[in-house]
Amino acid sequence: MGILEEFEWKLAEHDVPIPVRQDAVTLYRVLLETVRIWGIEREEGVRGSRSEVRAWISCEGLDCAVLTKVGEDRPQLLLRTVLGPRLLAEVFERAHESGVRSFHFDLQGRGLRVEGEYDVGIVQVKVVDGEVGWELLEDLERRGFSVTGL
Repeated sequence: MGILEEFEWKLAEHDVPIPVRQDAVTLYRVLLETVRIWGIEREEGVRGSRSEVRAWISCEGLDCAVLTKVGEDRPQLLLRTVLGPRLLAEVFERAHESGVRSFHFDLQGRGLRVEGEYDVGIVQVKVVDGEVGWELLEDLERRGFSVTGL
């Protein structure tokens, strides 16, 4: 069983609704593909508890996870990086192109703190801090996303 199948199986085991499960698995696939394209060696895994299922990736300069809490209406992207805003913007763009409908996000790094929600091409920002955070939002707008809540 591959890592994506394991993640999907754990989500189904926790009775996560199909639309949320699809978004979570697709978002994790996007993260795996982005890290592969950037040529970064990685460790990956899936773990579950009573209240959540987490699929994670850890590599040099980047730690990220797709967290799906039981009963929530969308998964959450947790990402800690020192690799800069371009990688983050690529994740959003690939998620959009792959059909991910919605997710919460919490992004942190050197000069970066951005929290909010993504909903079909709209990035609703709740918290933004740091020069790199603003660069990310500008990059998302250049890529055609509607950025609101600033």
